[in-house]
Amino acid sequence: MKTKRKELKLCLSNIEKINFISSFRGELKPIFEERTITSLYFDSINFSLYKRSRSFDVDKYKIRFRTYSNSKQIIQEIKYTNSDSKFKRFLKTDFKSFDDINKFNYDNLTLLPTLFVSYSRSYFTYKDTRVTVDKNISFKSHQYRTLAPVEYFPNNLNVIEFKLFNETKDIEKYIKKPTEKFSKYEYGIHKIFNLDY
Repeated sequence: MKTKRKELKLCLSNIEKINFISSFRGELKPIFEERTITSLYFDSINFSLYKRSRSFDVDKYKIRFRTYSNSKQIIQEIKYTNSDSKFKRFLKTDFKSFDDINKFNYDNLTLLPTLFVSYSRSYFTYKDTRVTVDKNISFKSHQYRTLAPVEYFPNNLNVIEFKLFNETKDIEKYIKKPTEKFSKYEYGIHKIFNLDY
């Protein structure tokens, strides 16, 4: 399954998040129950996907396996960024646990389990846009990378994302703050493995 989207992000402190949501005066409409998302990201031994993502705006991808708190299904996602769009491919797997997922080859690279990212996500609609609010974000290394787990818990980071699946419309007209480029994976790799950011 493949979905194509346009998305814009804001990184806000706890107070900024409250004020930002309040500024919509009740026009944000909840569409799902809040749920916890846990992703296991993969990269090569020398972090080539991370380095490419940091160096280029297009022609890059990320690979992760993801679970949601309301489902036991583990889904593989490959998130591509091309010159004209961003899109994701989804594949349901038979894995019962993240522990069952080992290294594999993709695009002439051997990819290793690298980083866990977990957070709570709330879902809303605003006009013709879907809005997600991510909080309680945490990062943890995988045992393939570090003998003892390395963890990082930013206590004042929230990620607001506006997602529009019809690329002919503009999300920007709804956002009154400057948006920014932000990747939880890149941020987590920087914090856990002390790589350039």
